[in-house]
Amino acid sequence: MMRRLFSALSAGLLCLIALPTVLASPTFGFPVAGQPVPRQADCRIYHYRVNAADLPLAVRSSPEQVAGNTISTLPHGWTDLIFREQDGWLEVALRSKQAPQKSGWIPANRTEYGCNLFMEPVQAPVVLQGKFIGTGSHKYIVTLQPGQTLVLRPQRLIEEPRRVYWPSGVIGPDIAKRQKNVPHAYGYWWRDENDKLTPEPDEWRWTSEAGGVYEVFYDSNFKGFVYGPCEMTVEQP
Repeated sequence: MMRRLFSALSAGLLCLIALPTVLASPTFGFPVAGQPVPRQADCRIYHYRVNAADLPLAVRSSPEQVAGNTISTLPHGWTDLIFREQDGWLEVALRSKQAPQKSGWIPANRTEYGCNLFMEPVQAPVVLQGKFIGTGSHKYIVTLQPGQTLVLRPQRLIEEPRRVYWPSGVIGPDIAKRQKNVPHAYGYWWRDENDKLTPEPDEWRWTSEAGGVYEVFYDSNFKGFVYGPCEMTVEQP
C-alpha cells in the first residue's frame, strides 16, 4: 500500500515536468525517406480518425464546402492516411472504388489526430505518456554516464482498454533490440517462455557500464493506442 501511495505521489510530482504537448509547427504527410526524425514540437502527423458521430463525414473534391463537390463519405471512427493540410482542411487517402479520385478533402475539426513520429531528447526524471492515432513511433532519447542506472516504473493509476505502460523497446550501446529481460512489446519479457508464475515487475533497471545514448520508444500498429504514464528516472552510482 505504501509503495502504491509513493508511486502515486511521485507520478503527481513528475507530471509537473512531463513532456510538452504543444505542437509548434508539425508537418502533415507521410515521412520522406532520408529526412531526419523531427522533435516532438515539430512532429510528423500522417494518420487521422473521423470524429463525427452525428452524420457520415463528407469527403470533398477540393478544400471547400460548396454544392456538388462531395465525392464520398466516411463513417465515425474511420482511420486512414493524411497527405497534407491546407487552411483547416486535410487531404486524405480515399479507398472507395466508387470515388472518382484517390484522395479527397475533409475538415480537420471533424477529425482527431496527433504526433505519429518524433524523436525527443529528455532529461530524467520525466513521465512518458502519449497517444497514437494510427501507426507511428515516439522515441525518447536519454544520455547516461558510466555507472548511472536507468529506471522505468509504470504508474498503473488508469485502467482502460488498449492502454500500454511498458515501452515497445529500449536500445542502447549495451542493449540489443528485443534483448532478454529488457522491456519490449512482444509477450511477457520479464519471464522465460515456460515460466507462467513470475509476476510482472514494478520497475525495470539497467546500469550502464560505459555510458552512452539510450532510446526508449513506443511503436504503434495501425489502430494506435494510449501509453503511459511511465516514470523514467536516472540513479547515480
